[in-house]
This record gives sequence, C-alpha cells and structure tokens, in this order.
Amino acid sequence: MVKLFLSILILVLVSCAGITPLNKADRAKLYSADFLGTVSSITNLIDQKLLEEAQRELSKLDENELSVNEVSLKRYLLGRFYLGVEDTEKAIFNFELALSGAGEDSILISQALLGLSIGYFRLGIYDRSLDSLTKISNDHLSPIEKISSYNIGYQIAKAYQNQELYEQSLFGLVSMLGESDFKNDRYYQELFGLLNSKSLDDQKMIGLDFSAQENLPLSSYSLVIAENLIYAGRANDANEILDSLLKSKNATNFEQEVMVIREKLSDDKKVSPLKIGVILPLSGKYKKFGIEALNGIQVSYETLLKEKGFELNVKDSKSSPIISSFYAKELFEKDRVGLIIGGLSSGEAKAIYLELKNKQVPFISLAQVFIPRMEKDKFLLELPPSIESEIAELLKEDTIKQLGAKGAILFPKDEAGRLYFDELFYQQNESYTLVNAIPYTPSVKDFRVPVQNLLNLKHKKLRKDEFNLMKDFFDADESSTVRRVQILAPEIEFDWVFIASRPIEAIQLIPGFNYYDAFNTLMIGPSSWNSKKVRALGSRNKKLHFMDGNIGDDRLLEDEFELQYQRMPNLVSKRAINAVGVAGELVGSEQSLSRNEYLNKMMKSQELAFNGHKWLLSQNLWLKQMSIHYLSRGKPREGVNN
Repeated sequence: MVKLFLSILILVLVSCAGITPLNKADRAKLYSADFLGTVSSITNLIDQKLLEEAQRELSKLDENELSVNEVSLKRYLLGRFYLGVEDTEKAIFNFELALSGAGEDSILISQALLGLSIGYFRLGIYDRSLDSLTKISNDHLSPIEKISSYNIGYQIAKAYQNQELYEQSLFGLVSMLGESDFKNDRYYQELFGLLNSKSLDDQKMIGLDFSAQENLPLSSYSLVIAENLIYAGRANDANEILDSLLKSKNATNFEQEVMVIREKLSDDKKVSPLKIGVILPLSGKYKKFGIEALNGIQVSYETLLKEKGFELNVKDSKSSPIISSFYAKELFEKDRVGLIIGGLSSGEAKAIYLELKNKQVPFISLAQVFIPRMEKDKFLLELPPSIESEIAELLKEDTIKQLGAKGAILFPKDEAGRLYFDELFYQQNESYTLVNAIPYTPSVKDFRVPVQNLLNLKHKKLRKDEFNLMKDFFDADESSTVRRVQILAPEIEFDWVFIASRPIEAIQLIPGFNYYDAFNTLMIGPSSWNSKKVRALGSRNKKLHFMDGNIGDDRLLEDEFELQYQRMPNLVSKRAINAVGVAGELVGSEQSLSRNEYLNKMMKSQELAFNGHKWLLSQNLWLKQMSIHYLSRGKPREGVNN
C-alpha cells in the first residue's frame, strides 16, 4: 500500500512542477502573434467574469480567417464562456470541437479535457467526467487549472469511494496550498487524518519522502509523522526523518520545530500511563453535573484501579472550555499524565481534545465532541455515542434494507446539526440516498414550520392546481363539521427521516407530523431520545425510533455507588464510572508498563469493551456499537418497526 501511496506522491509532484509551454517556435507554427494576444485578452475577461465583454471579443474572431488550431483554441474559449453562463451542454459541445482540432497543442488538449471533465461533472455524468480527467496531463495546466483538476478528482473519488483517486487528488490539493497559513486549510487537515491512519512503517517511509521535498506543506507533514513515531516508541525512526528534513532545502523553515520535537524525545520518558488526569466542572454553571461525575469516578477508581498503582489528578474546569484547554495542556506537559478523562459539556470536550490533538494522549470524553470526522483519531473515545457511531449504525446495509433507500434529515442550525448532515450527506452510496435536508433554528417558537417544509406544504403556489381542486371540494361539502388543519396532502418523498434534535426539540417536532397528516412517518432520533418525554410520544407515533449505545447490562458498580452515596447512580455518574473502567482497559493491568509499551499496545487495539458498552476501531476512529430501538406497549424493542 505504501508503494502505491508514494507512487501517487511522485505523480503529483511531477505534475506540480509548473507549466511546460510550447516554445516560441512551436507556437509560431500553430498561432499568429496577434491571435495569441487576443486570446490572452479574452482569457483575462473570462477570469474576471466579464462575460459580456468576452462574448463580444469572441464574436469578432471570424473562423473563416483562422487556422484549424486557432479555431480550436477559440472553441475552447467559447466552452469556458458557456461554463461561465451555466450553459453546460453548449460548453461541452465547444470543448469537444476544441479537442478534435487541437493537433500538437498539448496544453490545449489538457485544457479542453479539463473543461469536459468539469462540464460532465456539473451534469452528474461522473463516469465521463472521470474518463476525461484521467487523460489530462497536469503539467500542461496553470496552477488554477490544476486546482480545478484535483478538486474534480476529489469530488468524484468521494462519490465512487475510489481510494487511489482520492489520495492522488488530496495530495494534489495540498501540494497547491500557499506557504502561509496552510495548516488551517481543510485539505491539509484531511491529509493529516489519512496519514495518521496508516501503519507506523508506512508513516516512516512517507515521512522520509516528505522531508526531502521542496514543497513546504508536504515537508511540514514530516514533522507530524516524526512526532507520531516518538509517541509510538520509535524514536530512532523519528530522528531519521528529522535528520533528513534538516538536510533539505526547507531546513531553515523547520529548525526551531525540530529542536522542540527533539526535546520531547528525552522528556517523553517522564510520561506515565498510570497517571490519569481528570478535568470536570466542579464550580460554575455545570457544577452539579461535575460533582456527580466525580462521584462516579471515585467509586470506579477505588474499586478497579487504586490497588494497581493508578493515580488520579483532578482539575476544576470552572465550567469553562478555555480553562479546560489550559488544564489539558498542563496535565500532559507538566504533570505528565498518560490519559485524560473529562469534557462533561460538548464545549469543554472539544477544547480538551483540540489541545491534546497530535500529542497522542488518549482522551476519554464524557460528551460528544463536535468536530468533523477527518479531525478525529484513535486517541479520542467518546463515552456517549459519537455522531459517526450513530450514523454508521443507521446506514448499515441490513438496516437500510429495512428502512428504505431514501432518507431525509431535519437538523438544527448549530455545530452538531451540521455535522449530522455532513455525515449523512457524505456517506451516500448505491444503497442509500439523502433526498431531502431541512435545517431549523433551535430557538424558533413554532416547530411545525420545518416539518411543513419537509412535507412540501409551505409553498402552496407550487401546487396551485391541486390546492384549488381540494379547496373547492371541501368548500362544497357543507355537511362537514370537521375543521381541516391541512387541505393539501403531504408529499412524502422519503422512506425515513433522521431528526438530529435534542429531546426538548424532539417533543415539539414529532407531533408536527401528525398535525400535517403524515401519520406513521418512520422517524429516527439520536441516542439522547432514549428519555421518558420522547418515549411518551410513541403511543401516537407507532414508527418512532431512537438509537441506543448500550449493548448489554451496565449495572456494574451500581451497588458500590449506592453503598457510598445512599442512592443509585444517575446517567452522568454511570458515564463517569464507565470512563474509568475504559481507561483501565486501555492501559491494562501491567503496573510497570512504560509509555512506549502502552502506546504500542494501544496502536494494536481494535476493540474495547466495558460494562455492556463496546467500541470497534474503524478507519482510525472508535465507533461505539449501537442498535436501533422502537417502542412497543411503552417498552423499547430492538429493531425497525415497519
């Protein structure tokens, strides 16, 4: 696999070497100097989106007075013009004519093929778009054209799940990033996730190759890979990459960072996997929940880990993400803990994880972490089911067969809602399609509106004839004493709808379906719907479903908790109990385990289980094992109720 990866890299770097133009003598054979000047002027107008002016200049070029090659180049410009005015069919027609008469102009051939690829992509004809794309020689394209080429390849690779094309396109997009602020680019972050998912041996080979490159964004990855190898106990491999980087042309850009990383080589030995950091809101607005979590952690720690030599270091986040981030940094760099538990709110969880990211410090989060999938890795384990875990269960092949191939989503206009939508959108395949997506504002007073939009009932003008017919019918029925809430019948174009809402919103959204006569709509909600208030709606909505992340009995340590606090643990306390238990499973029972041995052990872990909960490693991400439940006679039943 790494040979394929490096061959893709070589291909991309060769294509990024710049334009290889025809020399003056060659161009003089194909085009007149005046014509080339006109072409340059028209190109600038199209680039600036001055399309009317470009059209006027193009109309002045009389094809009867042009050579075959000049006619072809004019046709290419016409294709670009029609793309600009979104007349894709005419654009494709002109790109085809340009390609047929391009002759020896290799630049025009690649440009026309790129135009065809873009045109077919816009029409959704991905196979033809890909066919044109594979024939392009990127070294004949300008930097902007290369970015377009890589972007089309990236989009097609996502649609067809073509790993080779995906990696090639992502490499290309990263290699074209500027030299300032490239680390904040989404493609840079995505390539980081891709590299981090590869084996340590593959990472070493890629790191050595990157360290010798003149491309600054790619060279910077060698530092990231070196750090990964350090924390995985492979200091010699890390030093080899750092030595190679210091011999490269980019050495001056990275001297300071290399020095910092090498300090970690000696300092990292002080990190102990038996030291566990805990960051909880023990004061502030989440104080009540923080104390509940600490109670659960204390019970679990004293029962499971204390005698094995583990130590707890507890910090008060004061219910602040900023303070949480500060303590995450301090616990690792100063107190040298090997693992951190915390993040009782989503804001604190995100802040802690982003601070720990790339340090290879396992973080067991007590809340969902709202960041894109590509930014997560195996050092994050979310105790509540993550967004990715819930959607993975929803889109299992067997589940989709029961639910139906056409899905829809209602989602709030917030961070979590957008991530649910992204996950459902990008996971589309031959078996499943997202046919509708309706966002809503969580603070709205009337939650019927998003349901109305989903059922195509808001814009009656679009269904005017149907509306008038139904209205005349009901107006003529004088005997009817029933007030019609909704004259038009809902248009349900989906098999099921996922409602990515909190319980307080769900209890207002769900009744809206019956209000608009969309009875027995198959609705599915996240694991937070497993609450009394939402379950109470099951008597009126027979196809109400929710996720559940507990695959077994999780009553372990409940009696011990009751003995200490004279009451049973609540949801927060249970989650904290499980967090400590999972930490013990990660580290193991070896009291003398070094950090290197611990990280090597974790790198090989593919499964974690504790107290009725289970996680499997999938694409460098821990996914909690889930199941879908429906309500029957007021009780949850596993499966889909059709």
